[in-house]
Order: sequence, then structure tokens, then C-alpha cells
Amino acid sequence: ALNRISGGHDGLGRHGKSLECIREALSLAPLTPGLELMLRVNLCGAHYALWHVAEARAAARELVEQFEARAPEGRLERVAQAFALMYRGQCARRAIAAMPDTAKRNATEARADLERAGTLFSKLAREFGDDSYGGVANTCRGALLEVDCTLGRLDPVDAVATITEALGGVEDPQLAPPGDWLESYGWWCIFGCNIAVRYLQDPQFHRAMAIFTNKAVEIADRLDNWSLRERAFSLEQARRDRLQKSTGFDAEW
Repeated sequence: ALNRISGGHDGLGRHGKSLECIREALSLAPLTPGLELMLRVNLCGAHYALWHVAEARAAARELVEQFEARAPEGRLERVAQAFALMYRGQCARRAIAAMPDTAKRNATEARADLERAGTLFSKLAREFGDDSYGGVANTCRGALLEVDCTLGRLDPVDAVATITEALGGVEDPQLAPPGDWLESYGWWCIFGCNIAVRYLQDPQFHRAMAIFTNKAVEIADRLDNWSLRERAFSLEQARRDRLQKSTGFDAEW
């Protein structure tokens, strides 16, 4: 019941309350191995949604190491392993901006985890005929574009062009079926914004940011996804701050 209530809070953007429910559920004993595993994966997600990067990374690392010591058995454990790798990789990706002195190291770790997670999710999608796993794999592929720019493996202008071209498949999010595939392109928009913030100069910066934040908001509204809304809003605020500093123009918003 707590796990379901946690999911409800998450859907409403109340990530703090979602985390409280998961913590309370994990304190109840005894738990079946499957339920405990599910809660531990959801704990990673709740911390990640709240930008508790260190906590999410530590919880994900514990799960990854568990499956390195003993290979996962059955669908539930395989899915848990893939999500743990994804969360650990995404935390390392977020640490690129937070800890610039170790950006290359975090990018290297992020690349290894995200690439492996994407492979595992793609395999799960094929084996179980569940396309939602394919959508999560696509999110991992988008994150790798941001990571590869940090590592110098990909030119930022080319990365932005790749993301812009990919968004042609969701030109009108209201006509696209809701689910993990549509959400994945919302995150591609956020990864594109991160690349633009770090590497692009005006006017390319403002053009890319306007495209990506607008599309992210459209997808977030279609899915009622508060994590996407937060990122799109914060990144658009950063774009407007940069515009004001460079031009002195303060547009109402």
C-alpha cells in the first residue's frame, strides 16, 4: 500500500512525500525479497527525482554490486539491475555539472552505466514484448549524447542537430500515445538544453534552448510529468537570465 501511495505522490510531483512512503515501507519487516527489491529501486528513483544525487547514486551502486556478485534471475531482478545501472549512470551524468573538477571521470562512469543499461532495457523489450523498456533504453541513448560531448567524443553542434532531428517524430505530442517512449523524447530535450548551456554561444544557444524547452513543456503537459516540467522551467529561467545579462532586456514571463 505504501508503495502504491508513493507512486501516487510521484505522479503529483510530491517527490518528498513519495520518498517518505518508500522509507517507511522499507522499515517494515519482514518484506518479501521481490517487494524489498522493488522498493529499493524506487528509493533510487525518489532520491533522483529530488536531486539527491549522492543518495541516489549510493543506493543504485549497492544494487549494481549485488547483481555483480550474483547474476539476476527472472524478470523482476533483471529489470531491477537495468534500472539500478540507469540511475547510477544518470547520477554520474548530473554530477558532470555539479562537480566540474571531476567532470571527465563522472562522464566516463556515466557512459559505461548508461550504455549497459540501454542494452539491458532493449533486450528486455525484445524478450518480453514490452515496448516501455524500449522507451527507457531511448532515454539512456539520449543521455549518452550529453555525456559524449563532455568526453569530446561528439561535437556539441552535431549533438544538438541530432536531438532536433529526433524530435521530428513527436512534432505534436498531443497526437502521440503517452508512455515511456514519449517521455524519453522529453528527456532528450533536457539533455539538449544541458549541452546548449555548456557549449553553445548566442544566437545558437537561444535558438536551441527555445526549441528544446518548448517541446519539453508540451511533452510534460501531455504526460502530466512534474519532473520534466521542473527541468523545462528551470532551464528556460536560465536562458532568460543569460539573455538579460547579455542584452539588458528583461522580458515579462
